Amino acid sequence: MDKKEQSHEFPLTSKSDKKPLEGLRVIDAGNMVAAPFATVLLADLGAEVIKLEHPENGDGQRKLEPITDKGIPLWWKSIARNKKCITLNLGKPEGAEIFKELCRDADVVVENYRPGTFERWGIGQEVIEAINPRIVMLRISGFGQTGPYRKRAGFGRVAEAMAGLTNLIGERDGPPMTPGYPLGDLIAGLFGAFSIMVALYKRDVLGGTGQAIDLALFESVFRLLDFDAIQFDQMKKIHMRSGNSAAYVAPSSTFQTKDGKWLTLAASTQSIWLRLAKAVDREDMITDPRYLENPQRLKHSDEVNGAVGAWIERHTLKQVIERFEAREEKNRGWQK
Repeated sequence: MDKKEQSHEFPLTSKSDKKPLEGLRVIDAGNMVAAPFATVLLADLGAEVIKLEHPENGDGQRKLEPITDKGIPLWWKSIARNKKCITLNLGKPEGAEIFKELCRDADVVVENYRPGTFERWGIGQEVIEAINPRIVMLRISGFGQTGPYRKRAGFGRVAEAMAGLTNLIGERDGPPMTPGYPLGDLIAGLFGAFSIMVALYKRDVLGGTGQAIDLALFESVFRLLDFDAIQFDQMKKIHMRSGNSAAYVAPSSTFQTKDGKWLTLAASTQSIWLRLAKAVDREDMITDPRYLENPQRLKHSDEVNGAVGAWIERHTLKQVIERFEAREEKNRGWQK
C-alpha cells in the first residue's frame, strides 16, 4: 500500500474555530436535572439550545441549593450555561402553538414530563413528527413511556434504588445508602445525549427520518449494573454492600494516613499488587499462597487491606505519595 492509499481523507486535527455541534438546534423542554443535563452537554459542544421555562415558576433548579449570598443558584448556573432561555407555558393553547413553531426547524426536542403530559397538551410525539419528520425527540421519564409504571413520577433516588445501586452502597452490616448526589438523573442525561447523537448519525449519515427515544431513569442506572444481573443469572449470587472495599478486587479500600488525611486505592491488576506490596514493605505477601492472585486475596481481603492500611497509617500523606510515586518511577525505568 503506497502513501497515497494510507493517507486519511480528512485531517485528524482541524484548525476551524467552530465547535462540533454548531448549527444544531435543540429545544430543551425539560425540568430539573436529567433532561437539562443532556442538553447542556450538547450546548457545551456548540449546539444552539433554547431552554423553555414556565413563566411563573421557572426551572426547578433555580430554587435548588446551594444558592450563594448574592442569590445565585449554582446548580442552575451550571446546567443552564450556553443556553438561550425563554418562558413558555406549554399547558396553554397559545404556548403549545409557539412550541410547535419552535419544533418546525429544530433538530432535537428534549422533555422529561410524566408520560402522557405532552399528549394532553396536544404536542405529543405524533403531532411533533407530523410537523417535522426529521426531528429527534428524547423523552426521559422515571419508568418509560409504556408499561405498568408509566404514569408514576420518578426521580434519580427512586431510579437508583429500583436499579439496585442503592443496595450496593453502605457498610456490609449496615443499611442501603443513597449517593447523596443525583447520580441517577445525571446518568440518564449522559445516556440521553449519547442517544441523541446516535439518532442524528442515523438520520444524517445513514439516511432516514428523525425518531423518538424512550429513556427511563431506572433503565439508565441498571445498564451500568448489568454485570450484577449476569452474576445472578449465572451464579445465583446477589452483589451486596462491601463498604469502601470493592467486591471484585483486593486490596481496595479507603485508608487514613498518620496526619489524618484520606486516600483510596485499588490493586486492580496483578502488576499493581506487586508494586504495592513492595511499596508498603510487604514483599513477603507476594509469595504467600493466600495472596498469590486476586481470587486468593479476595478470600483474605480483610488481612490484605489491613496490611496496606497498617503501613499507610504510620506515614503522612506526603510520605505515602512519595513512596508510591518512587515505586512507579522505578517500574517505568524497568519498562524502558
